[in-house]
Amino acid sequence: DIAFIVAEPKVFFPDYRVKFDDAIRQHLEIKNESDLAILVIVRVENGNIVPNLHGPLLLNAENMRGVQIVLEKIS
Repeated sequence: DIAFIVAEPKVFFPDYRVKFDDAIRQHLEIKNESDLAILVIVRVENGNIVPNLHGPLLLNAENMRGVQIVLEKIS
């Protein structure tokens, strides 16, 4: 088994936003914005929690489909 520590990015950065195209929205079958969960993988480094803001996980909480995307810019 493999497990990752994940968290909502807004815990670390309240203004964090993810922009992604409609193809991903269709792939995940997002019908309602409330079904979309955005998480980031975190790691502990020298006692600090470091979120991976460049590789968010986009999940449809309704049907449990998800993808990880790579962001060139963080907004």
